[in-house]
Amino acid sequence: MKPADVTTIIWGYIALSVTVSIIAAQYLEDRYITATARPFRWGYYCGCMGLACTPLTFLFLFAVIGAANANQWKLVGELSVYTVVSGIQSVCGWFIIKRRWWAWVLSTILSFNIVVWIINWIYGRNRKDDFLGAEVARPLSRATPPAPAAPEPLPLLPPSFVFACLYCSQPITATRDKIGSDGGCPKCHKSITVPQPTA
Repeated sequence: MKPADVTTIIWGYIALSVTVSIIAAQYLEDRYITATARPFRWGYYCGCMGLACTPLTFLFLFAVIGAANANQWKLVGELSVYTVVSGIQSVCGWFIIKRRWWAWVLSTILSFNIVVWIINWIYGRNRKDDFLGAEVARPLSRATPPAPAAPEPLPLLPPSFVFACLYCSQPITATRDKIGSDGGCPKCHKSITVPQPTA
């Protein structure tokens, strides 16, 4: 394989990683929102780019094994550093998506890129509270607001109640659908109207 082919593969992987990370960041932003947290697209993007280092970690690890078998110890040392850094970036990427501050700081430092340091310092400083108090957001839809709280249920009333005859004080059982209707007392046989039940 020619060096130009390796360069093409590397740039192709970078372009693919950036594209997939942008799409994934937008998806995560739409899927995991909270009423209190600010938008986190850049954080999701950085986390996804960290996760994109996972295949590189395994590639470097296999290259370390190959270099060790060929007794190229200087190359083993160099590739080992790449393996460790890309492995740490992979782990940090996962925890950045989970909004962990330590992962954000460590990933920023290990980017070895002054532009990323400045951008992430500004972004992280403005959102440090979102990281520290970050519960993992629960999925909500941007299109539908949260459902209002359910009203308190009304107390269940028994279907029948007992009242006393106005004339002889005989206990009489009536159903709620008979309230206001006329009837006779079973004891004194006088006409009575079924009253509203008392509390």
